[in-house]
Amino acid sequence: MNKEEFQKFFDENREKYIPGIFNYCDRWCERCTMADKCSLYAIEKEELSEPLDEMDPDNKELWDHLGNMMTIAMELIRDFAEEQGIDLESISAEEEMAEWENAKKEIDEHPLSKQSYKYVEACKAWFEENRAAIDAIAAELNQKAKLEINPSQTHAQAKEINDYLEVIHWYQFQIHIKINRALSPSLLGDDMEDPVQNDNNGSAKVALLGTNRSIAAWYGLFKYLPNFEDEILNILVLLEHTKKGIAKSFPNVHKFVRPGFDE
Repeated sequence: MNKEEFQKFFDENREKYIPGIFNYCDRWCERCTMADKCSLYAIEKEELSEPLDEMDPDNKELWDHLGNMMTIAMELIRDFAEEQGIDLESISAEEEMAEWENAKKEIDEHPLSKQSYKYVEACKAWFEENRAAIDAIAAELNQKAKLEINPSQTHAQAKEINDYLEVIHWYQFQIHIKINRALSPSLLGDDMEDPVQNDNNGSAKVALLGTNRSIAAWYGLFKYLPNFEDEILNILVLLEHTKKGIAKSFPNVHKFVRPGFDE
């Protein structure tokens, strides 16, 4: 797909998709109830042999697709700059890089960014230390299934545990990443046109949703791992602090309306 084909695709399907719905989602397309309203998902489905979020990082098709999307994006940026009379060549790369480095350092030092990264590290450490306990539960359920002991209940329990683990792993890094994105514009000093509908609140809301779902998943997992009460409660405390930190840093986060999802 080139720039012309990309533009044609959007022009022909403009009414079918919700504009900007992919800007404030969690990118979990396979579980998304709004995937059929997302133009980005439609393009990936048309161009790729399997969903983008399930592709092996070593798959050449993945990188070819991303490279092609980057090329199209750059062409569209150049077209827009030309229409608006913006001279892209006048921007100093060194100055931009220096500003970016300074902003990144400031973001990393923000209490909310530090708080969310504590969860990343705690989550990683817990799974590294307790993989055997999770494997033991899986082995027990598999054994019950083989012996046909309450097969329907066993299947439901196995699915439930797997769902909890998938949710935890999916949002483990995303919460921190979305929080840092939410912090970026405000720390750079950009003037926000709307106090509610802006990228800060949109990114923060995605982080908040991920935090709430992670809290629910950890609590659900705790039912199967009662011996790890203290460790899991400590992780839940980290998530609760992150949740409160988001609300404090972005008081309008709940008012932000994500296209498609909150309308």
